[in-house]
Amino acid sequence: MSDVLDLSDTVARNAELARRFGRQTLLLVVSARNCAGCDVLAEQLASRPLRSMLAGTAYVVKVDAGDLYDAPARTVRVGPWTLESPGFPTTWAFQPCEEGLRFAALHLGPFDQDDPEDALEDLLAGRSGWVPEAEALTVQACSGLLCLPLNAKNGFFADFVLPTPAA
Repeated sequence: MSDVLDLSDTVARNAELARRFGRQTLLLVVSARNCAGCDVLAEQLASRPLRSMLAGTAYVVKVDAGDLYDAPARTVRVGPWTLESPGFPTTWAFQPCEEGLRFAALHLGPFDQDDPEDALEDLLAGRSGWVPEAEALTVQACSGLLCLPLNAKNGFFADFVLPTPAA
């Protein structure tokens, strides 16, 4: 698989659907095959409590970055932006806006096993979350020469917008 997975068309199409259906959030879930954490997150998102929380609120887009043991794509491209996935799963939360999709939050790893509803509620409210192993990571969101570091010190947050054709 390529080092970069181009999701420009996929995200643009799904951003338009999120707008059309009145969703306040688009979740971009970047997973890999043969990834135990990805399987846990998939089960969590499919559970009745989380499905209820997502209904009418969020539009979920799941993408496969490749096989975890065969060099999966660790970067996704959306228009001029590249978004790093330092591990799997990586969930990006965006809010549709006039300019495109405004970054809201990031979640690294599956949700907390003891309280996945609380973790999803935080993500939908624009609060990033991460598994303890990700505490020391820095995730890059880049457009051209501009790179925004997302890490625990800044709550894995930066203010940026992915332009979409419908914007």
